[in-house]
Amino acid sequence: MMFVRVIKFVIACCFTVFFASVLLAQSPTLHWKKTVGGDRDDVFRSLTTTLDGYIVAAGHSNSKGNRSNDGFIAVLDEFGEIVSEAAFGGDRDDEIFSITRTFDGHFVVAGISRSNESRRGNGWLKKVDKFGKLLWETPMEFGGRRQDEFRSVIQASDGNFVVAGLTNSLGEGGDLWLVKID
Repeated sequence: MMFVRVIKFVIACCFTVFFASVLLAQSPTLHWKKTVGGDRDDVFRSLTTTLDGYIVAAGHSNSKGNRSNDGFIAVLDEFGEIVSEAAFGGDRDDEIFSITRTFDGHFVVAGISRSNESRRGNGWLKKVDKFGKLLWETPMEFGGRRQDEFRSVIQASDGNFVVAGLTNSLGEGGDLWLVKID
């Protein structure tokens, strides 16, 4: 008999918690929305934040820069207002797929550059500050004569960077690709 009372009590508590959470739950509130770009195709692919709360969005823009796809970074404040913008690229399509905050508070972006000799696209890394100012870029693009691209980047615990993507130039072609650099 005691067991039945305990079960009824537990069931009653579960229903109370469930219905209280349903009744008290609120729909998300829209704080702001923002469009960035221009009259051509523009896309953000990755987001992170600065140490002081700014939002950093990375992708590519066909409207900014040289009007082919250029890697593009926009920094927005807590109200969604643009603090700064920066475009990176050459005479062909260059795109950013991933951005990560580094231990020193700056950012590394990873993507693909087609502004190279092969014109097929090679892995591309750049380090920028919180306003998009270029701090360094890899002295070479990674890959070969066929399309190779970086899709994601992290900073490892040893301070080096590990990037992931795909390669058509190395291995059997169409392979997963991991690269670690300092």
